[in-house]
Amino acid sequence: MNKQQISEELVTRWGNTTISDGFQPVPHRLLRHQADLGITDPQMMVLLNVLDFWWKTERRPFPSALSIGRRIGASERTVRRHLSALQRKGYVVKQKNSERDKTEFDLTGLIHRLTAIVLERGAAN
Repeated sequence: MNKQQISEELVTRWGNTTISDGFQPVPHRLLRHQADLGITDPQMMVLLNVLDFWWKTERRPFPSALSIGRRIGASERTVRRHLSALQRKGYVVKQKNSERDKTEFDLTGLIHRLTAIVLERGAAN
């Protein structure tokens, strides 16, 4: 499917009103291997919200814990706890961007681990 076909399919499925603000591309394997990655459901919700801020490959996402908390109905402290757990697992690295005075999230660890799991289990999984 090309970009136009994907857009048309999404509009057909979700309707113009709900899709007009954009959508989030997430690899199916991230969801399929959530348990293999050891990511809890609340951690996945936080992670999906971080990913929602990753618009360009070369620019890391930089949402605040407060903004994620507002989206998912959790306190800022709870979101920080889930982000810390993802950091301990090596999936998220927080980096300070002095130019923008923002904390960015590097997801390279998550990508590498998910890739390794897929290769270990075979492409069918």
